[in-house]
Amino acid sequence: MICLGLVLSHPESQRDSLLMLLPADSVLNGLAVQDDVRYFESSDISDFSPEMVQIYYEYGLIEMIRANYLYSANNEIISEIYHMDDSGGAYGLFSVSRMTGGNQAGYGDESYQSDRCVYFWKGNYYVRVYSDDTSREVIDVISRIASLIDASIESEGRWPEIIEFLPEEGFVMERTRYFRGGAGLSSGLPFGFDDIPGFIEGVYSDFGTYGLIVLKYESDESREVWFEKITGSLSNNKRYREVPDDDNYERFEDKDGSSVIFGNTGQYIMVFMGRDFTRQPEIFERIEDAMIFQDTQIEDYP
Repeated sequence: MICLGLVLSHPESQRDSLLMLLPADSVLNGLAVQDDVRYFESSDISDFSPEMVQIYYEYGLIEMIRANYLYSANNEIISEIYHMDDSGGAYGLFSVSRMTGGNQAGYGDESYQSDRCVYFWKGNYYVRVYSDDTSREVIDVISRIASLIDASIESEGRWPEIIEFLPEEGFVMERTRYFRGGAGLSSGLPFGFDDIPGFIEGVYSDFGTYGLIVLKYESDESREVWFEKITGSLSNNKRYREVPDDDNYERFEDKDGSSVIFGNTGQYIMVFMGRDFTRQPEIFERIEDAMIFQDTQIEDYP
């Protein structure tokens, strides 16, 4: 059995259901957990990772569990399972944690594998299994643990619908991020935490020659208010200069000459980022067409 040393104030049924997702020693050829399994609820996650608190809050962390498997005298394999409010939160946390240079793997709803880790999301769970050891033997064990955790999670998730608004041409899921607040949006993007506030959810994707952000707001009226605040704030931001535009868009340039163009429709704000700004009207039109199509599908649904 796995040794479990936890704060007793946590509900046993809740923590035990998460514990059951971890592989037992008997199926890991004697690989045993080192020390105690650590359990955290959202209210005390700062004790585990203070720098990630805002990210966990935005994506709806409920609880997480961490186990250290001792592989050899000096090496360990760490397994972390994050239980989120919904599958969108699990996917979002996975999407902003994904690193470049890895490969897709066959775990969960979507996964990433490198020479020292496997990350995946499935249903309402985000899972990380990793080690500092890059040997073939260790990655084989990491893969085995990830496979067992994957099999123990019965539910499947759905990608957030906002992703469907992105153009199909040039779209690559591995270069896509989903966020629900400033911490997620500013992770890897050229915006500060407070530069683009007020949205419910958003998606970013790198299309190679340009980047694209779509943000959803509470209502048309809310979007209108926030659009004025955001573009007004960027007009006074020293990182950008405003460029006159004849097409009812708000265009800015950064110090490197790359354009950042804002458009809006309904509940949504669209942001185009790239040097070839001549493609922006066409791209925004495609997004608006996708939104109209989705609205039509909803209206026609019996």
